[in-house]
Amino acid sequence: MFTTADLDRSRNSAVCLNPRSGNGASWASYDHAWCRRTLADLCAVDSTTGREAHLSSRLLRELTRLEPDSLCELPVVGERCNLLATWGTPRLLLSTHLDVVPAAGWKGAFTPSVDAQELTARGACDAKGQIVAQLAAIRRLIRLGLTDFAWLGVVDEERDSLGARSVASNPPAVLSEVEVVINGEPTGNVIASAQQGFERWSLECTSEVRHGACTEKRAAGAVSQLIGWLHRFESAGQQQAAHHSFFGLESYNISGLSAGEAHNIVAPVARSEVTLRTVPACATTDGEMLGEKSPVGLVAALEQARPAGAHLELQHRSAPLALSGWSDLVAAPVAFGSDAVHLIQLSRQGLVVMVGPGSIGSAHTDRESIQWTAFASGVDVLEALSRRVLAGELPSRLPGVPREVSGGSSRLNSRRFGARR
Repeated sequence: MFTTADLDRSRNSAVCLNPRSGNGASWASYDHAWCRRTLADLCAVDSTTGREAHLSSRLLRELTRLEPDSLCELPVVGERCNLLATWGTPRLLLSTHLDVVPAAGWKGAFTPSVDAQELTARGACDAKGQIVAQLAAIRRLIRLGLTDFAWLGVVDEERDSLGARSVASNPPAVLSEVEVVINGEPTGNVIASAQQGFERWSLECTSEVRHGACTEKRAAGAVSQLIGWLHRFESAGQQQAAHHSFFGLESYNISGLSAGEAHNIVAPVARSEVTLRTVPACATTDGEMLGEKSPVGLVAALEQARPAGAHLELQHRSAPLALSGWSDLVAAPVAFGSDAVHLIQLSRQGLVVMVGPGSIGSAHTDRESIQWTAFASGVDVLEALSRRVLAGELPSRLPGVPREVSGGSSRLNSRRFGARR
């Protein structure tokens, strides 16, 4: 097991090699040591969504060492900025996100545990492992004398995709020639042929505020209403969740429950959020947003379970998305959403490849980790795919992807289901 002291000694003893210079056999060992050290450094920083600025300064130092032709921060909101580095006139853009999900009570989440097999910490695979794997691939491209690529790190992927939406709506001129985007997510180094849609709904129940001892008033309080709503939704969802022959089964999770300010007051307001991962024909459409169509699948179950007087509002959504790849490489759909739905707008030809080391089954858990063997394979994959793109061998829509799958992001016209009479 490596300790913090071991990592410090490694930093002090490492040969300071510029990736543009030639050093023969020493390059491979240095690259390996650099990856371990850099990933441990980044995972020691709490960059939970909203705190990405804590990570940016460290990344700026690493990017500066790679001598990009341009390096800038792209303001998104407050101190939160996307990071963009370019080499030459980019035709390839590698991108992933800077933020991680909350530690959720995991003590030591930002104290990386490193041994010969793996690194364990929040963000190990989602997505600091993606950051380091992509930068390691870029170091190799530089070593090979290649150019015309860029790296983009975006904020807020784990919440509302503010960073990806910002750069997609106002792309820097330096990215105007980008043909392919490689989006880093933990796919087990298998190219994702498509991703499910994503919808985040807010639920709100209200009731009369009163003393908790007033038992003569039998009307259900806001908390009881919300619990009943969620229970009915879960029961109905088991029957109404749609299955798609290519994308698989819709799924959901419940979070953000809140209610009450004091123990002796019947809470006047109770709130929750429900996140849906949708498949084609079940994702909320603009027609449904305008009331022109009835929802289906889990969205329908959520609406049908809504009690009288309760409110249901769509906060964020992205449509199911067809991705790109190469016909000679294995690809499979993934049951999660990503910034790819927005980053596709940065490609002149609408080509986004999603791939990266690590497992989605490990991401967001209290033992999130990445295996070094998988990480090394991921760097090899990213280098190989980047070289294909730079050599003019572009990916395409993969065979077998359903034609009804959306090719880009959805507009969000916030829909609020009013109080039911």
